[in-house]
Amino acid sequence: MDITTTTLLYHVAEAGWDGGDLTSLYSQHGEEAYSIFAARWPDAGELGHHHVHYVHLFADRDQAVTHYDYVGGDLLEIDASGIEIGLDVDEECCKHYTARLIPYRAIRII
Repeated sequence: MDITTTTLLYHVAEAGWDGGDLTSLYSQHGEEAYSIFAARWPDAGELGHHHVHYVHLFADRDQAVTHYDYVGGDLLEIDASGIEIGLDVDEECCKHYTARLIPYRAIRII
């Protein structure tokens, strides 16, 4: 992980997060994940073929809150120390961190 200033990251989950591990949309729904992503983000085009395989995270709390205000759900704070985190550069949007799995013990609802 190349986060140098903090190990805190943020995720906007669907409303009613169950307190369990966070996994990718594909892990949760299999092949149906592609159509779920397309319905949520119709302007994203082929981006979903990659994005459905990761949990997407914000390093900046303000950006996470802006996204939360836009889509709703539950805003989660993640202690990312010890979690394998990658950096996804989305030319259409922004840079954001990704993970395949976030263990429940690293998550706090805010």
